[in-house]
Amino acid sequence: MRSSPVPFATLLTRTGAGLALTFLLLGTGAGTALAQGGPASLQEIQLTGSFGLDYSNGGYGTNQNTNVLLGLFGLGLETDSFRVTASMPYMRISGRGLVVFDAGGNAIVVNRRGSTASDVRTGFGDLNLSASYTIPPAILDDFEVRLTASTKLPTASSRRRLSTGEADFGMNIDVSRQYGIWGPFLAVGYLIPGRPLAYTLSDTVSVSAGTSIELSSNLVAVTL
Repeated sequence: MRSSPVPFATLLTRTGAGLALTFLLLGTGAGTALAQGGPASLQEIQLTGSFGLDYSNGGYGTNQNTNVLLGLFGLGLETDSFRVTASMPYMRISGRGLVVFDAGGNAIVVNRRGSTASDVRTGFGDLNLSASYTIPPAILDDFEVRLTASTKLPTASSRRRLSTGEADFGMNIDVSRQYGIWGPFLAVGYLIPGRPLAYTLSDTVSVSAGTSIELSSNLVAVTL
């Protein structure tokens, strides 16, 4: 088993203006090595679990607030360079926003007409899968570059307006470098949403930048 800390839980809090501050709690006991008695390569495989909360609110195309609360549950398998994850949020959407988004940036159509009365939607969202490869920092002068491909499978109910009912596909590139306790990063993504019959969703490009700050050996703060 690797002795380095692995992510154990993530607490996310954001408003309609965007994510302000994220705290990552790290624990050395959160990862579980697989096949400890097998070859060395298998001993490096880690199983991780994560839990978090994501809250946002905004007009979402109307003049009234819509509140979105997500409970985030995920599992991951990782080695030094490869990582695969699976996650599914539990959602509570209150309001009449035209379109809101889940934690993965995937569109969830709540009300196609802004005049529809405000209501509450609860239930599990779509299944999100991802696979990523991290280029070793030693190759790129200590810069860490992660390439990720992801997909959202329409497992949630489109009738209850918790999903578009279509699969989405995405690609991301994340670049970071550590400078002492500081870890600045830049992320660029491209999302190809599904094509529902009743409406059109456009492809989107996302860009985010920020830095992490190592507050202690077990606590890291991230600002965007």
